[in-house]
Amino acid sequence: MPTVKPLCLQIDDITMEHQAASFGTVYPDLVKRLNEEEKVIVEMSLNGVNVLPDGVFDVPSEKVELVVIRTKTMEEFALDLIETAEEYLPKLTNGMIQIASQFHAGREQEAHALLAEAIEGLEWADSCFAGLGQWAATKGNHELLVVSGTYQNQIVSVSFAMEQQNITDLADLLEYELAVTTEEGLKCLQVLRDLIKS
Repeated sequence: MPTVKPLCLQIDDITMEHQAASFGTVYPDLVKRLNEEEKVIVEMSLNGVNVLPDGVFDVPSEKVELVVIRTKTMEEFALDLIETAEEYLPKLTNGMIQIASQFHAGREQEAHALLAEAIEGLEWADSCFAGLGQWAATKGNHELLVVSGTYQNQIVSVSFAMEQQNITDLADLLEYELAVTTEEGLKCLQVLRDLIKS
């Protein structure tokens, strides 16, 4: 009868061994516990290979022998994300205004090239507003969640304008709606940062 190696689980500075448990059975309970402790997984490796938390089930759980996880408190994670947003969102806002200017000036090819580059940033801002907005709402601060909903609706409008090839609407949405909402989102993030630090 082959011997089963125990599952070694290292979370931050704590090491645990699970005898007869596969990673697939341990992971859901681990995520639940981390959520209860308001911790976020910021780094994870399975058998020495770095993986994203949503990709852990791509590895057969019975083959996982070593799991190393690094976490941050939600407050630490939020502060790091807000710091990144404070640096990035003004650039994204300026980029949207530049794209709109290109469209208004009739330079559609240049505008579309810039917009293609900005899409990833728009998606990042959307996930930032939504994720931190949901967390802030559990603390009684709903402003960012409202901004997130507005932002998501505006992204849908941008997609529709792109599908319809309505350049005027697309330029106006970028300059007068999405750029403004991005600035509002940044202000909400700064308020959230101040609340966390107080």
